[in-house]
Amino acid sequence: AKVQHRRILHGQHFMGTVPDAGAALDADDREVLFPVKADYPHHTGLHAVPAAQAFFFLEAHAPALAGCKCPAVAGCCAGRLRAAAADVRHQPALQAADAFLGKIRQEIDPARTLLIILSPTPGLRAQAQGYTLTPLVISGPGFSEGRLFSTTTKRAGIVTNTDVAPTILAFLGLPVPAEAAGRPLESRPAAGALAALGAEEARLTTAAFWQQPVLKFFTVFLDTLFICCGLCLLWPELPWRRPLRGFLLLATGLPLALLLAPLPTDPRLFLPFFLGVLVVLYGCLFLLAGRSFSPLFFLYLGTVGVVLLDHFLGAPLAKRSLLSYSPLAGSRFYGLGNEYMGVLLGAALMGAGYAFERWRGQRWLLPGLLAFFALLAFILGAPGLGTNVGGFLAAAVGFGVAIPSFAEKKVAWRNLLLCLGAAFAFLVLLGVLDSLRPAASQTHLGRLVAAMRAGGLGPFWEVARRKLAMNLKLVRFSGWSRVVIFA
Repeated sequence: AKVQHRRILHGQHFMGTVPDAGAALDADDREVLFPVKADYPHHTGLHAVPAAQAFFFLEAHAPALAGCKCPAVAGCCAGRLRAAAADVRHQPALQAADAFLGKIRQEIDPARTLLIILSPTPGLRAQAQGYTLTPLVISGPGFSEGRLFSTTTKRAGIVTNTDVAPTILAFLGLPVPAEAAGRPLESRPAAGALAALGAEEARLTTAAFWQQPVLKFFTVFLDTLFICCGLCLLWPELPWRRPLRGFLLLATGLPLALLLAPLPTDPRLFLPFFLGVLVVLYGCLFLLAGRSFSPLFFLYLGTVGVVLLDHFLGAPLAKRSLLSYSPLAGSRFYGLGNEYMGVLLGAALMGAGYAFERWRGQRWLLPGLLAFFALLAFILGAPGLGTNVGGFLAAAVGFGVAIPSFAEKKVAWRNLLLCLGAAFAFLVLLGVLDSLRPAASQTHLGRLVAAMRAGGLGPFWEVARRKLAMNLKLVRFSGWSRVVIFA
């Protein structure tokens, strides 16, 4: 296949047709060093290949490497080849790429050169199989064997594409702008890093495989349950009331079961593991519960305790739960996600309501609930802990309504607005304190405050616009919006 191009090394455009396979050829039928990705879904005729999706190399080394053969990896062109043909070419392509990298290593000074090997997007076959993460390898000064780490994700072995540019700037001794989305990468020593990363990717792919069907079943189950509960309230004589209690208990325990269920590397094993955890969980609940306490009380208590304990241990369970954020989506990498934030708030409020009914009139009850709610709100909003701004504000509203209700007093809008204003002021204080920490330790809240110091209110309005657009999209398309309406 022919590729019409001009040199990219001087910042010019790279225009060309997309080859079916093999190396890209220039106008003189010579193989060029930059294979063109061949699986863009809607390519027609000539198109521009963005600079972020091409391999760069110093022009000074180009003449010495002009004879290297570097055919495009078969996975890149699998969208245009039959699977059998792609599999046949896969191993030779990897061997040729390995030889090409060997030539590069011979031409550079490893003590002074940073070699970055990355794949900007996965191939179509990989995406169809649920693999949306791509490899990134860095070799050079300051990097040793192990896993790459970024303060953007705070997860060893998982970084973002926005971290690449700050890494290059840091290597060249140039300042990283405060408004930059990423942070310079570093390496963390780890034994068996490659095998561990492969297993982690397999687990995340298992989560991606099961997440949509499980969450769809969960939301439809809740919709049906709430409709039946509404009918029972309208017509108490319906014979559904007693069976509904068991289904309500099941719905309440599903988030905890999804948190405790192990995530295997083989997707076929997840469902048996999950059902086993569900059986054990409810068996323990009925063994603990007696005549004095309902199983719901232990379920609320256990949900709050497990979510908080998991969070303080670095969220090893939440990071692999189907009811949580995933690095495959890239919306959140650390802190307490919105899903388990909602679970935590709901379990805390319902558990507090049960405790108020159980120990009504005890002098210690209201101060104890106030301290409990204040602690939860702080954990949700504090940088380095929950780091969930929306969760902190939701907690302020929810707890601000719950406390007067427990005390059998009318909820005054003025007091509720004062509570929300105090929560917002506290968030501003936390953001300012977070921005005073070293850049490597800051959360997204501290980075926003730092960006506002450098660029005024522009970064704040951009974040607000993006959050508003995302929430409007979720209201339109998320199954949870329907659950809220039925509830």
